[in-house]
Amino acid sequence: MALYLAEHAERLKVATLVRRCSAISAVHQAAGHPSPTSSPLVRTTLAGIRRVHGVAADAKDPLLAHQVRRLLDALPDPEPEPTKAVLAARDRALLVLGFYGALRRSELVGLDLDDVRVDEHGLVVTLRRSKTDQDAAGRRIAMLHTGSADSCPVEVYQRWVDALDVVVVAAALSAGTDSTAGERGRVLEGGRWADPVFRPIIRHGQIARARLSDRAVARIVQRTATAARLGHLDLAGHSLRAGFATSAAAAGKSERAIMKQTGHTCLPMVRRYIREDSLFRDNATDGLVL
Repeated sequence: MALYLAEHAERLKVATLVRRCSAISAVHQAAGHPSPTSSPLVRTTLAGIRRVHGVAADAKDPLLAHQVRRLLDALPDPEPEPTKAVLAARDRALLVLGFYGALRRSELVGLDLDDVRVDEHGLVVTLRRSKTDQDAAGRRIAMLHTGSADSCPVEVYQRWVDALDVVVVAAALSAGTDSTAGERGRVLEGGRWADPVFRPIIRHGQIARARLSDRAVARIVQRTATAARLGHLDLAGHSLRAGFATSAAAAGKSERAIMKQTGHTCLPMVRRYIREDSLFRDNATDGLVL
């Protein structure tokens, strides 16, 4: 085990090695064997790798509120052709819900139509499973009305669902079927019928029945950022979630309120976002001119 860690230390990140150690330990314990990772030699080897290579995370850049605004402004003009209208409606809803919901990309693409409810205050979203909720206990988050037609979570979500209904109804009519809108859009997943909110868009503005992949979220963010002249940022699907936490901290929201939205269960992660935002606020170099 120690030789394995030493051999892979040059090409794998420390976090990857730690994760593999945890997996190996879990498999041994499940089989009733002592874990090799508890050996002093293995622990000393891993500690030495940490000292040599460091444990700092290679974090992506957050997308702050004003930057998300630029992304929304850079979305395709829907007027010239229907395909762009459908694409713009989906991407706008994905970016807005991803930001205001502080959603992981898996949570975002995992949403079904039944998971999102519109009421007088805004959107109520039920997250049935997440990275930190493997038992699927679920949790609910809310996104309030903002009063802005092109960035309000309720407005953009409803516009996308309307576009989804129109395209799916048209496809059903052309196929000569008379099923209901809910049945037309369903897809069989893991033995259950699901109605994904976010789906791939294929040629001529047709919406696929399949669920959008989590990798597609990163591609949409990166593509739109390039159009918004933010291509210099190192962005990924997580950038929306990180950007919300950072922007909320800058707006003076409490740690408790931020954690309620993001679903974080430990303060250190949330405080890391707050520290990133405070780098340039109350900075010791402010006013010092050489």
